[in-house]
Amino acid sequence: MYVIREALPRSFYPLAVLFSVAGLIGTLPMFQANQLTALVGQTVFDGAPPAWSGLATGLVLAVLVGVVIFGGLPRVAKVAVRSLPAMVAVYVTMTLYVVLTHITEVPALLWLTDWAIHLSPADPYAAPIKPFTAPSKSQSGITTK
Repeated sequence: MYVIREALPRSFYPLAVLFSVAGLIGTLPMFQANQLTALVGQTVFDGAPPAWSGLATGLVLAVLVGVVIFGGLPRVAKVAVRSLPAMVAVYVTMTLYVVLTHITEVPALLWLTDWAIHLSPADPYAAPIKPFTAPSKSQSGITTK
């Protein structure tokens, strides 16, 4: 929002507000807690969670978040500093797992990317590729006095 508000003309201010509101709605923690509750129900209870499992998951999350938040900014910073490397390690590990378990499909994916970049003009299904040309002064709408 800051960049949109400061760098663009005043007429773009509603875009900055829209960006902020969309970011707020898209990152609400209740969606993440709901996903975690569903994940616990699917994995721990084999897809048939008892009625109390959602409440138990919510209470555990509330206690953990409360301990962090009520510990003040130093505790929030300490948790963030300690959890970030673990999050990176898990993300990279899971990415490598997905790629390695589908390693036979990687060459086809690379070929598809190569095909999309170098479309053959003889291919009847290929979209026409227009080379980029800079607009002339008369086409750009810029007038000089």
